[in-house]
Amino acid sequence: MTIMKTQPLKRNEDGTYTGAIGSEHQLTAQETRKVRESLNKGPIYVSAIADQCGVPRTHPARYDALCKFVDYLGQTTQEAEMVWQDTRTGRKFIGWQLTERGQKLLEIS
Repeated sequence: MTIMKTQPLKRNEDGTYTGAIGSEHQLTAQETRKVRESLNKGPIYVSAIADQCGVPRTHPARYDALCKFVDYLGQTTQEAEMVWQDTRTGRKFIGWQLTERGQKLLEIS
């Protein structure tokens, strides 16, 4: 069994880290933190996350970066999950929220 070592992240002058998740998605370090904090508050839609993080919904590139970051948290790192509610007619999507793993990572960051 081989153990892979990762390179240490180096902090840039603007507070971001080269090679970090947020830099891949064109979000600042503060915005990625706010996204996680918003998701921690419970089921929330991406549009509400954008409002809380200061990402304008009228700016397609920035809003798309936010959507991709939330999707990344859900699909790749499994820090976020989609929340569904059972209704009489089926299931209804009520938003995104942090998983238990995401909450632990938020606490230590």
